Amino acid sequence: MSDENKGIEWQQLERQKLVVDIEKSELSGFGGRVETGAVQVNDDWPALFVRGDDSLDLAQAISCVLKNVIDPGVQQGPITTEEDTALFHLHYSIATLRSYEDLIMTNVILH
Repeated sequence: MSDENKGIEWQQLERQKLVVDIEKSELSGFGGRVETGAVQVNDDWPALFVRGDDSLDLAQAISCVLKNVIDPGVQQGPITTEEDTALFHLHYSIATLRSYEDLIMTNVILH
């Protein structure tokens, strides 16, 4: 585990790549293609679908934000103040954005 993630309990989730072969006739309500937006499969939770061409813009936006935000790192010791809580949430949010940027770059853009 890298130093930037020490102190945070991470549950490493196995990311799935779902490939579905859908007949164009089944997409008639979508105009022949699914656009970026909310997608719900059966009775599962709604999810965000980002088209491949939109994912590059999203990855670039995430990268721009990450280059301009200083990660406070993980505080040693207990979280006792509102500022400590805010710094913890900022660190966690930065780590989450990095995770999604990596997911887009390795499994969508470069695939």
